[in-house]
Parts: sequence; C-alpha cells; structure tokens
Amino acid sequence: MSRRAEKEARKRRKDAMGAGLIVVVLAALGGLGLAAMQLRTPAHDPETLCLTDKPPPLHTLILVDATDRLNARHQKRLKAIAREEAGRLPRWGRLTLMSLRPDAEREPRLLFSACTPGDRSDANPIWENVGALERKRADQFDAPLNAALSGAKGGRSADGSPIVEGLYAAVSDPDFAGEERRLILVSDLLQYAPGKFSLYDPKQTWERYRVSQGALRSPPSLDDVAVRIVVLERADRAAIQDNARANFWTPYFDDAGAPDVLWTE
Repeated sequence: MSRRAEKEARKRRKDAMGAGLIVVVLAALGGLGLAAMQLRTPAHDPETLCLTDKPPPLHTLILVDATDRLNARHQKRLKAIAREEAGRLPRWGRLTLMSLRPDAEREPRLLFSACTPGDRSDANPIWENVGALERKRADQFDAPLNAALSGAKGGRSADGSPIVEGLYAAVSDPDFAGEERRLILVSDLLQYAPGKFSLYDPKQTWERYRVSQGALRSPPSLDDVAVRIVVLERADRAAIQDNARANFWTPYFDDAGAPDVLWTE
C-alpha cells in the first residue's frame, strides 16, 4: 500500500471512530433526557395531588362510624390506623377518609382525600429537591389528614347508625378508583335504623335484613377490594357485637365477594 493510500485509510478510520463517539454521546444524552422526563414530577391535580392521567396505584378508603362518639382510646386507635394505612401507600397512592351521616345515610361525609406526593424514601435526589418534596408531603398531605382525624370523633350519640347504607354509597362512588383498592371500616358494627332494623336485637341476621322492607338487598361489589374491619369495642355491648359479626357482617362481606377480609380486634 502506498503512503498516500495508507494515510487516507488512517483518516477514514479516525473519521469512523469520531462518528461512532458522536453517536455514543448523543445516545447517552438522549437516554439522560428520557430519564429526566420520566423522573420529573408528572402532571397532577394541585388540590388532591393525584395524577391527572391515570388512577392511583392504590386507593385506600377509611369509613369511620362515629355515630356514637369515639372515646379517647378509639380516637387514638383511628389515628394510628390512618397513619399506618397512609404509610402503606406507594407514591401517588390515595387515601380517603369518610364518616357516616345519620341525617343523610347514603351520603357519607368526606373528611379528607388526597394522594401522597412521595417522601425521601422514594425520591431521586439527582432530579428532585427532596427537602421541597417532604415539605409538600407535610403541608398538603400529613397536616390536612391530621386535622381531618381530629374532627372525626363525632358528637353526641346519633339517632341511627347507617353502616350498610354508608358502605354502599362510599364503595359505589366513582371516585373510589384505583389499580388496587382497600376498604377500612372502623365501627362498632351495630347497624341501627329507628323503626326499621337494629342489630341490637340478637335475632337479626343478614338474611333477615335482606328481606326487610326498604333494605338494600344486595351489598356493593367488593370483588377486587381488600377489606379490613376495625372493631370499636363497647364494653357494655360485647355480646351483641359478637353476634353482629357472626350473623350479619361475615355473611354480608361473603355476599359482597370480598376476597380478603381481615378482622382487627
């Protein structure tokens, strides 16, 4: 090979190497750009903090029966359960807190509903301001939840305890959406409607309720909902609470199709 040909060959090799390096650098920059786009905070609602383009990965609904005023022990337990459930949420998971309303039995009161923006444990410090993220979590999720829990203790004993009606309304609400769903019922289990139906009567069962006049004959579908029942013990009503659990609520959740029911005493 002549010197000239050899020189031209070396130049072609250098040019090819240079072009290859440019491709590698551009690919790396493109990958970094794509990663940045994927890791940046996605579009979300400024009030609920929930994503606007997809349902929450997990939505946990806590329905509180405070138709009989919650004592200090019950209030402490409710707060611990709510914080425990909040801690289970993945980033962008949603927590909703509602309470029964005897004056509007099929319209539970919404006390809180928001998605968690995440915290230090799932933040990427390369792309995110971790301190700002944790302040956002504290100000827009934790603080409003704590305020809602403080207001969930109830007042004087109400004239009714529409647990069945409240459950049906809460679970059937289109807002209770998520890739996975959890239902937490915090209650003494004593369904009561003046002049209609009362679980204070030990002879009452789910089957008798289903055929009673004006009753909700079918429970809401809980086929894809994990259910947790937190029983608020009433020292003077332990026997009727046990009866309500065995003869009413256990068959109720069976009929609803709940695949997983956890009872927490």
